[in-house]
Amino acid sequence: MTKPLLLDSCFEIIEDKIDPKTSIIQGISFHLNQKTLIQILTAKQQNISLKISASILNQIRYYCLIDQDQLFNLQSNLNFITYFDSINNQKPLLKTTLGLEGNIVNQICDRCLENGDLLLNITLAHYWLIEQILKEIKFQFKPAKVKKWFNIIAWIIAVIIVIISVIFNLPHFQNNVLLWIAPIVVCFLLQWGIQKILWLNIHLIRRWLLKQTLYGLFSRQQKQQNQTLNILSDLGLS
Repeated sequence: MTKPLLLDSCFEIIEDKIDPKTSIIQGISFHLNQKTLIQILTAKQQNISLKISASILNQIRYYCLIDQDQLFNLQSNLNFITYFDSINNQKPLLKTTLGLEGNIVNQICDRCLENGDLLLNITLAHYWLIEQILKEIKFQFKPAKVKKWFNIIAWIIAVIIVIISVIFNLPHFQNNVLLWIAPIVVCFLLQWGIQKILWLNIHLIRRWLLKQTLYGLFSRQQKQQNQTLNILSDLGLS
């Protein structure tokens, strides 16, 4: 099986600093060279997908899903910019703006027009990267990962409940050694029950966490929001 293409070094999140603690993301830029261009065209030809690391993906999600100027509504415009190191690499060669209403605005640097073949290849790479990003920003539910974490959480809760119960009933346990079997059995039963309850309500839990992360409790600060997105990704919930 062919491995997905990893190009994290080519991505840059364009930010404007408002103050030392706050910045607004203005777009996503792709910094390509001859090597990465060939890799992208090969991946496109062979139907190989793009792999984006969780940290970068969460920043892209934050930019694509949230309009930071409009109190965290859906982002109204998405800007994607491509640079190429052998052609006027200080200025963008291609810029695409995607509007929420479906309108698309493309801008091409006039220097690109001097080499039609290269322009075609850069354009193909530019749009392929946009296509891959739009596929990846969808929140993905990973059942196996979630079950693993639910198992850990259920054990922690069960152990805490049993320990508290034992502490409050310690004199009874000191008088009867056989009673120590009961907390062990209860701990296993509690863990099983808690895990079942969590799993039965997984979609409600996931929907609530994503809603609070994007528009609610965890969305008040950009840093806190990014950290929460990273945690949800680690848990398999996004």
